[in-house]
Amino acid sequence: GCSYNHHHTLAKFKDRFLVSWSSGLMHEDHPGQQVRYATSADGLEWDADRILAPTDPDAGIVRNNAGLYASESTLYALVGVCDTKGNRQLGMSSMEAKRMRLDVYATNDLETWTHHEGVSNRVYLFEAPRPTSTGALLCCGTAIDAWDQALVLLWEDTTDLTVEPRVVEIPKAEGLAPSQGTWYETDDGRIWMYLRDVEFSCRLALSFSDDGGNSWSEPRFTDFPNTCSRAYAGRLPDGRYYLAGNNYRRLLDRRTM
Repeated sequence: GCSYNHHHTLAKFKDRFLVSWSSGLMHEDHPGQQVRYATSADGLEWDADRILAPTDPDAGIVRNNAGLYASESTLYALVGVCDTKGNRQLGMSSMEAKRMRLDVYATNDLETWTHHEGVSNRVYLFEAPRPTSTGALLCCGTAIDAWDQALVLLWEDTTDLTVEPRVVEIPKAEGLAPSQGTWYETDDGRIWMYLRDVEFSCRLALSFSDDGGNSWSEPRFTDFPNTCSRAYAGRLPDGRYYLAGNNYRRLLDRRTM
C-alpha cells in the first residue's frame, strides 16, 4: 500500500468531479512515487481510486501531481517527472537530478489517458495553468537547476496543453528563492504573482505583470506571513480576491490554515 499521499488537486470535468494526488510508498517525493486519481458525481461519494501516471518502484523515478486543467472537451493532468539517478535518500532529498521534465496526460472520458512526454523541461511545478484576460493559460514554477529562478509557463493556444508552452523568466532578486507561484488578475489587467520563499524568510514575495505575463517585475517581499509552504491565490465569483495558505511566521508549521 501507499503511506504518503500529498499534492492533492481538485477539478470538475463535464458532469464529474476529479481529485488527483501524488502517492508514495513512503516519505515525500520518494523514488517510486506515482499519481493517482478518483472521480465523483457529487463530491461526496467517490469511486475507487486508480493510477493516472504509474511509476515502477525500482526505477528511481519520482512523479509529482502538478495540477489539473479542464476545458469543455478535454481534461489535462500535469505531472512532474524527476530521475533520482538511483539516490535513495529520504524524501525530497532523493531528487538531485538537474533537470525535471513536465509530462501532460489528456483524457476526454476520464477512462483513457494519452501520455505526452516532455511537454516542458526544467520547471518544478505545483499549480495548473489558469486563463488570463488576454486568453492565454498561465502558471508558475521554479527552475530545477536554479532555485532562485521563477519560471512562468504560457500557452497562447489554449486548445491543446500537450504542446510546449512558452517559458518566461521572472527576474531574480537577491536573498530570495522563489517557488510555487500562485496568482490572480485585477480588473486593470495586472497579474499579481505570489511566490513562496524557500530561503525561509517566512514571508511571501510578489511580482507583477502588466502585459499578460510576457514580462515581470523584480520580486519583492510582502508583509504577508507564510510558514514556507504552498499558497493559493484567486478571485471569487463575487469579485473578492483571496490568498489561502499557512499564513503565519512559524517555519513549516502547517497545522492551521
